[in-house]
Parts: sequence; C-alpha cells; structure tokens
Amino acid sequence: MRYLYLFLVLIPFTLFSQYYSGAEGLYGDNLKLVLHNKIKGHVRYPYSSSSTDVWDILKDADKDPNNSANVILVYTGYSVNAAQEYNNGNGWNREHTWAKSHGFPNESDTAYTDIHHLKPADISTNSDRGNLDFDNGGNPHYDNGNPTGNYYDSDSWEPRDAVKGDVARMMLYMTVRYESSNTYDLELVENIPTSTGTPYFGKKSTLLAWNRIDPPDDFEMNRNEVIYGYQNNRNPFIDHPEFADRIYNESSLLVETTEAISLTEVVVTFSKEVDEATSQNAANYFIDGGIGNPVSASRGYNGDNKKVLLTTATLTAGEIYFIQVSNVNSLTKETIIDNSISAIDVDSGLPVELVAFTGYADNNEVFLNWSTATETNNYGFEIERLIPDHRYSADAGWEKLGFVEGHGNTSSPKDYSFVDSNPAIGNIFYRLKQIDVDGTFDYSPIVEVENNFELKYSLSQNYPNPFNPTTVLEYSVPESSAGNNVVLKVYNSLGMEVAVLVNDKAEAGIHKITFDASDLPSGIYLFSFQAGDKRITKKGILLK
Repeated sequence: MRYLYLFLVLIPFTLFSQYYSGAEGLYGDNLKLVLHNKIKGHVRYPYSSSSTDVWDILKDADKDPNNSANVILVYTGYSVNAAQEYNNGNGWNREHTWAKSHGFPNESDTAYTDIHHLKPADISTNSDRGNLDFDNGGNPHYDNGNPTGNYYDSDSWEPRDAVKGDVARMMLYMTVRYESSNTYDLELVENIPTSTGTPYFGKKSTLLAWNRIDPPDDFEMNRNEVIYGYQNNRNPFIDHPEFADRIYNESSLLVETTEAISLTEVVVTFSKEVDEATSQNAANYFIDGGIGNPVSASRGYNGDNKKVLLTTATLTAGEIYFIQVSNVNSLTKETIIDNSISAIDVDSGLPVELVAFTGYADNNEVFLNWSTATETNNYGFEIERLIPDHRYSADAGWEKLGFVEGHGNTSSPKDYSFVDSNPAIGNIFYRLKQIDVDGTFDYSPIVEVENNFELKYSLSQNYPNPFNPTTVLEYSVPESSAGNNVVLKVYNSLGMEVAVLVNDKAEAGIHKITFDASDLPSGIYLFSFQAGDKRITKKGILLK
C-alpha cells in the first residue's frame, strides 16, 4: 500500500500582486530597475488636443468627490470649476510637480505630459512655486491675503500638510519611470537649489520623510487607479510607500512587508532580525483608518525573528491600510527610521489561509485531510474529484463529492477531513473549492492519491443486514467483462429466483446496487453473483 502526501503553503494575499511580481525581497537599484521595467512605456496623451488630452484626464483624476463638476487644486485645496481651463488666467492650470525645466523642457518629451506628476493648480500659487525644489521651511504663502498652508523662500517650496506625501510620491515616481532614459535620467539629490537644465531635484531626504508622515489617502489612491486606466501604468509608491526606503535606504533597518493574515492579525516583516523589547512594544506601531496602535505585538512569528505578529482592532476586508513604525531596534541596536511606512492590503476575496492538504488511500477508501491557519467569512469547502478520462483539465471532468462546512471567522488553526468511499483504482486527483459567504470561491492545488487496492471478483455482504425493505450490495470486477455478462440474482430459501438485479456487461471496478424487497415476505434470501466461472453467494435476512 502506498501513501501519498502533498503539503502546501498558501501565502496570504498582499499588494505584491501580479503587477509587482519580481519585486519581492529586492532593494536599492535592483528594486528600482524592476519597477522601472513595469511602469515604462506607458500610453502617452497630448498636452492639449481636441481629442483626449492632459486637461481631460486631470478633470477625471483630480475630480472633487463632493462635486463632480470641479477639480481640487493641489497647493491650495480649492475646489474650482473643471471647465475653466486656464480661462485667460482666471481658471486653473497644470502644475508640473517635477518642474519641466529640470530635464524635459519640450512638450514632445514623454515626461512633459505624464499625468502621474501633473496636478491642477491655482495659477498665481503655481507661479509662486515656479521651479523651486521641495524642502521644509520658509515664509508662509498667501493667496489674495489668505494663508494657503504652503511655505517658501528663495530656493524651496513646502506644500501644505495634506499633500506632502502626494508630492513626495509623484517625485519618487519620476525617478523610477525616467531611469536611464535615452534623453534624461531623473534623480533626487540632497543639495539644493538645483540648477535648471539639469535632471535633478531636491531635497531627497525631505521627500522621503514626507512619504512616511503622510500616507496615501483615498483621493490619492483613486487618482492612481484613474491614471492607470488611461496610461496603463501605476505609481508604485502609492501602492507600496515602503518601496521608497527600500530603494534609497537599503542598508537601514526597514519594514519589508506587512500582511493581514486575518481581520485582527497583521504580520510585519522587517529587513533584519529585531530585538524583543522594542519590537514587542505595541506603542511603536500605528495603523491608520481609525485602527491606531495594535493591542499587542509578539516577535518570532513562525519562528522568524524578522517577523512580528500584531493583534489589532478589527480591520475591514477589501480595505487598504498603512502602518507606521518607529523606535524598533535590530539585534545590533540599529533603530528604524521614524514613521517607516508600509501598506497593508486586507484581502476581500478569499481570506482563508490553507496550510496543508493531504490524501492517502487505505482499503479502497481515500482519506483527505486539510488544515487552515486562519479563516475569514469561510462558508466551507466542496470536495471535487477528477474523472480519470479528463486528467489535468481546467474544469471539465471534475465532479463534486461532498461539502464540509467552514468555521466562518477564526484566527486559530482548524482541521478538516473527508472520506471518498468509492474511489477509482489507480491515480486519483482531488481539489478543494473554498467558498466565501458571499459566494466567491477559489480552488486549492490538486492532490494526487494512488489507490493500489487489488481488485478481484467479489460480492460483499449486503448492508444493512437484516434489512427492511432495502439493502445495498457491492460487487467488484477486476477487468472488463466484455465477453460475458455479470449476473446478480436473488433467491428465496426454497431456491426460487425472485429478482434479477444485474445481467449485463460491467467495467472493471467496484459497483453498488440497491435491492428493494417491498413486495417480498420476511425470510432468508440468497444473493448469487456470477462472472465467467466465478460464483459467489451471500445470505441476507429480510425482517418486516
């Protein structure tokens, strides 16, 4: 007898979706290059045109969620009529966050019309910003006597707090999108002011800090989606703000990834092993969206001292949260950069973490066992078997064998089992169809089980026995009876034939048939099986 086991681990869904595949575990220039290759070659739209142009896309991307006829201006936050494109200086204009004089002064340059760094802006405020580098400090900025929340001096511009992170992520996008371009290679630098005519912009450390302290909000994430719909590329730093420090601070202690493994548990993975005292201080973690500090923090998730398990207030499936981490030390006492940021995607699809699915055959039955580490909204599992003639097909040939109810919502491991009592002989294939409470579903990997049960001509004892008025008989045939019929008859105690249950050719395998004795009196009955020269008889008792 051969027992076949297949163990599998399903990684919980994160924002490392197919779009960012290949970026896992990368840092520095290696990560930068992978991201560049994913976002380069986007669809380019004209700056001004009678067809869809930059004006049109900005009206969509920066639409006021409370007034669809308006756009929100980046530096002032004003909501203005979107139809007022410039309007002789009385409307709004298009701000190049990365000033076009720094690398791409011509409208024919691809970067000139890249929506990811273009924003609607108040005309006079945009003029005041000019091509100043970004940094903290300066004098308060006013528009018509009203404070705008911006600050500026002779060499830098500090945008209002609500868009500091937005500006930083637009600038970071430009350095990756226009990496090693044939005409310009945009780079962030520390020294400001930078000179016009060069592809450099500052101040790098300030922009990295703004990325950490001002996480992406719903407006910015929606904007990324809208632009993706037009240009067919994304701003990776909105989806993954942690990419910024992984590129520009690769040697530091960093948050590498965060994963929501349930609606109340988040695993933070650091780039280095962290010490127990600081990593287990819940006050060192903060999650936006009203979650706040976690309830608890425990280092060593799955035996890995780079991983910390946070127990949190209840997260919402389908939402994206951002976590900020400060004051955590590595084992070598290196302190993480304050407000180190990472995205947490709470999967809205199938939040069931399957950690094992095994199968084995014994005495012509197949035993299937599987376990989950966590479950969220788990309705249950359908067990499916592949009909041998359709092996490895996508969906054709799969038959449902049964259903096992799930545990709904749980953060503790759960074990499940199912028995296939009528398997085929040879290799059999099984899979689980995990179904969520809203009807969405997904399939597990396939388990293959070899059933080496030795077939022979046999007739099992009927069951139940005694019976009233029906009973089931099983008979097996080791090879196709193409030349002869298989016959199964019923006789009474006097030897009189009372029923013919089978008189036909049979395929190799185990067969079942039900005998209904409703019209017969109580007594002893003989079940006679014949296949070729093989004859077997069993005795059953009918009690009414």
